[in-house]
Amino acid sequence: MAFVLLLIIGSTLVFGTIVSAPPETYLLYIVFLVPMVLLSLYCAYRWAQGRPIAPTDIADDDRVLAQMRAHALPAQRVADLEMYRCPSCEMSFDISNATPVEENVVLCPICGTRLFIE
Repeated sequence: MAFVLLLIIGSTLVFGTIVSAPPETYLLYIVFLVPMVLLSLYCAYRWAQGRPIAPTDIADDDRVLAQMRAHALPAQRVADLEMYRCPSCEMSFDISNATPVEENVVLCPICGTRLFIE
């Protein structure tokens, strides 16, 4: 019902505007008015079918953010010391100087690269 109502109102609006407008503004109305009517018809059609107009999946967002947080370069341990080498800047640093980000993930104190500590 809503789809039919919007179809009638949209058609009347477009036709009425074009008939009552001067010919110089036809292009302006076609560029701005017709896409707006088509979008409202599409939204009404999706709504009438019971489907969301712009579907989003929050769980998918959480999964992607978890992967981004875990993304880090593997740090190379130097001998038996608490020293690690950053693969990005090739500099060694003491683990106590690194800024922890998450469990087993730190920031290199020299270049700021995310490093995974094994």
